Amino acid sequence: MEWIMRALADYGLVAVTVMVFFEYACFPIPSEVVLPAAGAIAAATDKSFAFVLLLCTAAGFFGTFFCYGAGYFGGPRFVRYLGGRFPRASARIEESFAYYRRHGDLAVALGRVIPLCRTYIAFVAGASRQKAARYAGFSLIGITLWNAALIGLGYLFADNVAAVGKFVSAYKTVIVYIAILGFLFLFYRKRLIKTR
Repeated sequence: MEWIMRALADYGLVAVTVMVFFEYACFPIPSEVVLPAAGAIAAATDKSFAFVLLLCTAAGFFGTFFCYGAGYFGGPRFVRYLGGRFPRASARIEESFAYYRRHGDLAVALGRVIPLCRTYIAFVAGASRQKAARYAGFSLIGITLWNAALIGLGYLFADNVAAVGKFVSAYKTVIVYIAILGFLFLFYRKRLIKTR
């Protein structure tokens, strides 16, 4: 964690972009530390919140295709092989497959804001042969929601960004439910407007 904070202090948005890319590509980099720090950088510099959100969302969007591609070309056997190589991940991968079977495309958007599921949903969507365009669209929704929430917290509470990281780690579940409710509200509102 200390090296992350050092890299963010030394390289600013360049470090943020690289870390967000690798975090979404399933490398062990905590988004609850990096994204609030990105918001704090925006608040302390001439970079706008919208610019930082766009930068982080683009980095996450491209990073997630690494895992989607691995799942797509490797198939379910490869994804389950990964679970066998990393026993702690095995049960979570199976849960992600079940979650995807239950919710289909929507699982990708929602999975982006659910801790642990967000790590494996790209592999599962790829292995389940979700069309790349649909994966891209639903991923973009979930990535934007997650990034906006965490970058927003860092932006609003820039003076206490370390406390924000601890808060997010401790209350991930509550934040997830708030993000899901926000997504569902927007989704149903859009459908309601279309039916009128």
